[in-house]
Amino acid sequence: SGAHGTRTRRSRGEMAPMHPEQVAATEPLLGSASAASATSDNEGDEERGANSRTPTAPTAGGAASLGASLANILISVLGAGQLTLPYVMGQCGLVLGILLLVLFAGVAVYSSELLRALATATKSATYGDVMAKTLGPQWRGWSNGIVSLYAFGTAVSFMIIMVEELHRIVDFFDPMRVHASVPWEENKRLLLVLVTVTIVYPLSLLRDLRALRFTSTFGAVAAVYMTAVVWVYAPWRGGHTMDVCHGGEAGTAGSEAGIGSDSWSGFDGRWVGTDGSAPPQPPGAAPPRLRLWPESAASISAAIPLLSFALNSGWAFVPIYSTMRNPTPRRGSVLIGWAHAVILVNYLAMASVGYLSFCDGVMDNVVDSLPTTAVPVLIARVALVLQLCCGLPLRFHVTAGVLLRPGSGSGVEAPERGERGGCAALFGSWRWIIVQTGLVSLSLLCACTVTELHIVIGLTAAICASCIIYIFPGLAYYQLVNAKPSAAVAAVVAVGV
Repeated sequence: SGAHGTRTRRSRGEMAPMHPEQVAATEPLLGSASAASATSDNEGDEERGANSRTPTAPTAGGAASLGASLANILISVLGAGQLTLPYVMGQCGLVLGILLLVLFAGVAVYSSELLRALATATKSATYGDVMAKTLGPQWRGWSNGIVSLYAFGTAVSFMIIMVEELHRIVDFFDPMRVHASVPWEENKRLLLVLVTVTIVYPLSLLRDLRALRFTSTFGAVAAVYMTAVVWVYAPWRGGHTMDVCHGGEAGTAGSEAGIGSDSWSGFDGRWVGTDGSAPPQPPGAAPPRLRLWPESAASISAAIPLLSFALNSGWAFVPIYSTMRNPTPRRGSVLIGWAHAVILVNYLAMASVGYLSFCDGVMDNVVDSLPTTAVPVLIARVALVLQLCCGLPLRFHVTAGVLLRPGSGSGVEAPERGERGGCAALFGSWRWIIVQTGLVSLSLLCACTVTELHIVIGLTAAICASCIIYIFPGLAYYQLVNAKPSAAVAAVVAVGV
């Protein structure tokens, strides 16, 4: 009893508000042992609330204000997913793409409301706890596996983005390719290997990632900055109208057409032609054209998972909501509404302006379509790479925690007996090091093999995000209320399927 009380008090001390990325590295969605022991004193009340099939009073919550919780939701959503939105517009057509973006944002709001009701009724602090208390203990393992696979797929996506951004950062300092014989000019993936071995891998071995908490706020600021850069580098005419489809990048089209980087100004990277013409296209290339509607059903089905990926707030909502002060239903709805309103405005700006700038010539990562010689774009690329380098270890921690402790989903395995000093205190046990080495190596191999970002994000979202956002919350809510499926909840599950 004394040991149990000590663990409970320690757990309560650990339940202070945390940034979502830090939470994801230690206990989020995975139903950690610390979260379980933190609520052990109320276990009987939790079971009665879960078995009653009716919402109970909200939990006491934590110390985070509504504003801090709103910032944490934004931090958990804004990021790499928004880079693919102009590409989604190209696949769906601008009109249908905007409609689908608004529709999926609405579905994400409703799904978050379901998770809010589930977290309140079951008094759960993690996504895994919600599933276990409503659908049964075996669903903790299912949710843990889906979340770990989602984290791994996201890590591969991050590395694919880094491949091109690292290469373009180097090109900024050698625009005329004077040093074209260096190894990374012949194989740009060598830069990714170098950064992974020297930065990502050592950080992934650490047992405690609390030092990376600052990267969450940095990532959100970087996401907004990238939207601003895409907006600024759109082909505006006189600052009021846009030359639709006249965006371009000399590093891609110009070099293939035999035009050097001096066709772009040094600081802002704009095309310097006086006739207002678009940058030259490669020989034989068709000019970009604007699509208002999709050309095939296949293009829609390939683009829809990218929207789910960009709007996946379900993975972090439960731990954020549980740490909010006075988490009443009204405050929870205000949190959900404001968060998704800000996200939608940012996404609409990125998607519409990014697509109108490059039309169907936009790349699946819109940053790759921006000028190589522009200083503000360079800052955006450097910020993006730093954000991804710090975000990768957090995702590897989630996956490794599930592999080593599938029952509890703890983010870090405890050192072996006799290894509690020296390197083990810093890096964890030898099993932790082996698993992390395997995860980093496998992710690196996938990123060097698959070059299409939209394929990796699409598969990750179709398999994992659809379960996290739509299917699991809908099924859990059915079980909680023990009622016939409502049309709205059935529609959410159908979207996921």
